[in-house]
Amino acid sequence: MRKRSSLRTKIEVRPSFSISQHSRSVFVLEQIYHFFNCGSLRFCKSDDTFKFETRSLNILHQNIIPHFIKYPLITAKSADFDLFLQICTGLSHRQHLHIKGILEILDLAFQMNPSGKRKFTYQDLISFMQDTEHLSRSVPKLVRQRDLIGVTLDP
Repeated sequence: MRKRSSLRTKIEVRPSFSISQHSRSVFVLEQIYHFFNCGSLRFCKSDDTFKFETRSLNILHQNIIPHFIKYPLITAKSADFDLFLQICTGLSHRQHLHIKGILEILDLAFQMNPSGKRKFTYQDLISFMQDTEHLSRSVPKLVRQRDLIGVTLDP
């Protein structure tokens, strides 16, 4: 998720599939890169790791998602994959272009990888959306409606 004041919803949703390995195991990522035949490899100085990553929604639907449907994860990451699949499906159906859809995607995204680093909190993103004149009325109303049906809004 990124703040983008030029967008109608003020939030840009960018799905990203990534796998990290310490630099001594970069050969594993190279094999993954060649297997999927997509994405990129990059070095991350902050934690001395290499990352295989792809962000293209089309590539995710063509290469990555079918693989993990055919060969399901058997770790705790399986639940994250299910959420990721829901997000990518929502993006394909253009849910991210509307406030209600952005809120649904935010709810799913903040359930994923709860111990991971996040650039923004859920509340930061909601506040950013509320700061926009034409969204200031609809975001609080939708957030209140979601509270009534038991959806938690704080990560």
